[in-house]
Amino acid sequence: MLDDWYDAADKGDGQRYFSYFADDAIFLGTDPDERWALPEFRARFASFFDGHHAWTYVPKERHVLFSEDHETGWFDEKLVSPKYGLLRGTGVVIRVRGKWKIEQYSLTLLIPNAATKKVMEALKTQD
Repeated sequence: MLDDWYDAADKGDGQRYFSYFADDAIFLGTDPDERWALPEFRARFASFFDGHHAWTYVPKERHVLFSEDHETGWFDEKLVSPKYGLLRGTGVVIRVRGKWKIEQYSLTLLIPNAATKKVMEALKTQD
């Protein structure tokens, strides 16, 4: 399901991409102000999915766990983006009428510990 979701974004297939979200889904982006409820997320990014490439994330390492009843799952994965390099996606999925839906997704930039001090200093100058 996650692989197909990423494929939909790569191919700009908005109908397929947005169909993987639960109705009350939340998408957390990399910017501190990016906390999108599904209607806002769809409205903001629908134009990215006009049959052209939206964005590319290629999973490199994925970990998935499930609840005892197998109706809820959570995952974390390292992703590679041609634009941003190494990222991490984490999320919660729920089973809705037999299909997995994304309830919450969070995309984060990965900063090596050795670079954290420089990054934090750069961020302070932007305030």
